[in-house]
Amino acid sequence: MTILVDTASGRKKQLCLSDPLTALSGVGPKKAERLAHLGLRTIGDLLAYAPFRYQNRKNPILLRQAPDGKDVFLAGTVVSKKKDAYAPGRKRRFRVFLTDDDGAFFQVCYFNAGYLDNIFAIGTRYYFFGRFKTDAKRYRTMYHPHFFRQEDAEFGIFPVYHKTEGISDEFLIGLVKQALSMIDPSYDWLPDELIQGNEQRKPMLNLYESYRNLHFPEDEKHYGWACYRLRYDRIFAYECALLAAKKEREAAGTNGAVEPVSLEPFFASLPFELTEGKESQKSAVLEIAEDLASPVPMNRLIQGDVGCGKTAVAEAAIYLTVKAGHQAAFMAPTDLLARQHASSLAKAFQPFGFRIGLLVSSMKKKAKEELLTALEQGEMDVVVGTHALLQEDVLFHDLALVVTDEQHRFGVNQRRILTEKATRPNVLVMSATPIPRTLAATVYGDMDYSVITAMPANRFPIATQAGGRESRNRYYQMVREELMKGHRAYAVAPTIDGEDEDGFGLTAVEKLYEELKGKFRDFSVGLLHGQMKKDEKEATMRRFANGEIQLLVATVVIEVGIDIPEATVIVIENAERFGLAQLHQLRGRVGRSDRPSYCLLLSYSSGQQAKERMQAMVELRDGFAVSERDLLLRGSGDLTGTLQHGALPSIIEDQLRDPLITETARDDAEQLMNGAFRAYDEGELLRRMDRLGETDYSHVI
Repeated sequence: MTILVDTASGRKKQLCLSDPLTALSGVGPKKAERLAHLGLRTIGDLLAYAPFRYQNRKNPILLRQAPDGKDVFLAGTVVSKKKDAYAPGRKRRFRVFLTDDDGAFFQVCYFNAGYLDNIFAIGTRYYFFGRFKTDAKRYRTMYHPHFFRQEDAEFGIFPVYHKTEGISDEFLIGLVKQALSMIDPSYDWLPDELIQGNEQRKPMLNLYESYRNLHFPEDEKHYGWACYRLRYDRIFAYECALLAAKKEREAAGTNGAVEPVSLEPFFASLPFELTEGKESQKSAVLEIAEDLASPVPMNRLIQGDVGCGKTAVAEAAIYLTVKAGHQAAFMAPTDLLARQHASSLAKAFQPFGFRIGLLVSSMKKKAKEELLTALEQGEMDVVVGTHALLQEDVLFHDLALVVTDEQHRFGVNQRRILTEKATRPNVLVMSATPIPRTLAATVYGDMDYSVITAMPANRFPIATQAGGRESRNRYYQMVREELMKGHRAYAVAPTIDGEDEDGFGLTAVEKLYEELKGKFRDFSVGLLHGQMKKDEKEATMRRFANGEIQLLVATVVIEVGIDIPEATVIVIENAERFGLAQLHQLRGRVGRSDRPSYCLLLSYSSGQQAKERMQAMVELRDGFAVSERDLLLRGSGDLTGTLQHGALPSIIEDQLRDPLITETARDDAEQLMNGAFRAYDEGELLRRMDRLGETDYSHVI
């Protein structure tokens, strides 16, 4: 993309999507560092940064039209104002009393904001955006609403972004407007044939219009078109990357065979029996053994529901590889999960004397150097690690197997970097993501895949209940009963930065944490969310794992891979705000032992779709069935409200949201790779493909 910037000399300079945000006015080194915390480093990152909700400030309404608990935009004239104490010793309250154009009275309230007394003038008209709450005295109050003077008010639909310290919505809006004002509207990196459409396919918005309507949508229709186009772009680049990787593997030849060895000693060492039959652990292990014995390197996905025992299947693959005299690498998305896997593998392979190493970024220099030497000299059989495994100084003596946990957490190129550390390694990917069978072949490209649906015999079905506010006290009493048995529990809030219903500005997870600390004073309560520092998150999870914390209040950072057998109950607040597949992933944090377990869903929506979705969670146990229902019930989001949380991060979420986009993008990628399109920006495509491999998900936990 070409961006035209007027310089002081009047000449114009060209910028690209890949250029840093410091090319924009107002972004110095400090702002750039803070924007990087949001994953925003380039112009392209900024323009693709989707708001999580929007404020509809097109037309102000009257007080009598404003419902409680919903965001509204209205105007009022100041009649009087007052500063007083509220909860003495804690807060100072500043209230403004106003009338709307009908003469109806309402008030706005701000805490610890006495400076506003100098801003609000009696007799002056202001616009407000926020939500009303009617108190016991029937006063209608807006808490901490956004406000604008009559002369400063802007009308339209305005984006609200996920933010970090020092970055405001106003600042992000200004940057986006600046970039859009300097964009060449005619540029597009896709072939014209794909944008213009034909008899078989509808046309798409061009890139400029898509970015503009993502941030400042003209209406619901244009917002939907923008979402379609930008989701298509991500999937198209992903499918191109998969096809390119396939061609690369085919061109490299074959020499991936691992000498067959007997699995009986491994089976005998297990403290349980592997599940048998179709789509079981045993069937997956046999498919892997056949792949490893073949000269064609294995490229297999193990797809199974939470708790089905995928790790035991991966252990069988590692056993076959190491027993044949080779090395194996196991890559996990976070330090915590890498440590869990390293501990599990050390215990599983202790009877065989396998040498297991752990490589994470937090290691001390000397320990890391010793591990790297052992790996290169063949004195280490298995290494478990995070992105640290991708570093250039990590060398292997004879790497023959790469196992990746939760593959959607890694970019295509990240997995490729690890496999390039061997001549032709076998690749095994594990995923608890319940991809519908009809989509699996497209989502996972050219991978072979094994499905495990059989569950271990000692697992109880997770009892799922759904209720509203009337059930809340009962659900938390159930939590107390489980904690009194010595078990552990989760309580999940949907957002970090969403305001509570009174609009006091506390993030939802913090509000829940403070509430539950008081409710469960006789137990240790911990807090975990994605904006905490990495060390803090790791420490909190370790304390929860060893029992120092009994109740963990968290956001969705716990949705994947956290294995705490003692956890038997999870309460999910505002469950209507999650996709079904994500609810199922969260449900999988409990029920990981032979103890009865419970998933308690609290939904505060009276809408019919929310009721249907909660009922689906109560009825359905199988992740594949949940994902199919999710596709039927889930829309693309609500323009004027909070966008629904997706089932997964990154590209897989896009593919699940709209199977038709996925199929179309896959077909188009195949045509492009076969030379059907001549006029497109190959450099931008390659940058997007590379970006898939650069994504860092270390912030997840």
